[in-house]
Amino acid sequence: MFRRLRGHKNASNVEQPDAAKPAMFCYRFQARLEPKWHEIIKKVFGLETKEEQLAFGNKLRENPNEDRMIGRKYDFTEFFDSSSGLTTRFERISTSTRSFGNFVGEFGHRGYLLEWGTPLMPEEPRHESGIEISEDAIRIGCNQDWGLRQMEGERLFVIPINEMIKFSVALQLKFPYLSTKQIVKWPEKIGNRLNELGLTYDAAFDYEPKLVNFEGEDSTFFSEHGRPQIATTESHWPSFDAEYAYYEFEVEVFTPDRARSILAVMHGAGVG
Repeated sequence: MFRRLRGHKNASNVEQPDAAKPAMFCYRFQARLEPKWHEIIKKVFGLETKEEQLAFGNKLRENPNEDRMIGRKYDFTEFFDSSSGLTTRFERISTSTRSFGNFVGEFGHRGYLLEWGTPLMPEEPRHESGIEISEDAIRIGCNQDWGLRQMEGERLFVIPINEMIKFSVALQLKFPYLSTKQIVKWPEKIGNRLNELGLTYDAAFDYEPKLVNFEGEDSTFFSEHGRPQIATTESHWPSFDAEYAYYEFEVEVFTPDRARSILAVMHGAGVG
């Protein structure tokens, strides 16, 4: 079973251009998650007034520590090959002074908001400051047994990545010239889910984009996939905004036909 696409051999549940002969493809998923640490701190430590928030912020600046999770940003990259089912994941974490990354089996970074033993952490809510950050969620108040993959706790941020990747793959298999940077409006089901989760999508166009005419291109795809709106040009960098996080997302699909097209362009330009 492919975790993202929920499919079987050759990811056959993703709509293919030719159902009798499933297309071989790979995809690259990239995301950046920037937690809104000031909002998370306010919630976890109960900082209700501006004075409390400013005082806590001053203490953090007076006692810098690279071990704390506060201030970190996260980049996730996933490569998937439909012919073999091979999935490769790379996770990068950035602080104010450095960044570090590694290949991982599953995305997820766990720890505490503040370094262990710091006087800045109130004793009473210490157990609530456990936090897990993954490619699709932020949880707080997690179980302190970090060996457990399924952790207890409250989800502050959730994004329906699997559904978004599944649609992005289907879109690009059907229309190889389109990309996720051209999505103006997500399919209705995904859009409704985003609204339920409190996420606002910004297509990042600084002008009114012209939309793909799906009635002329493929009306069946348009109706079956919840009437998405796709621009004829790419935007700068689409993003999602929520109370506790800012999120950027991109999926790019690769097929043998696309590889041949790229090689033809390269040879035509005298490359290689």
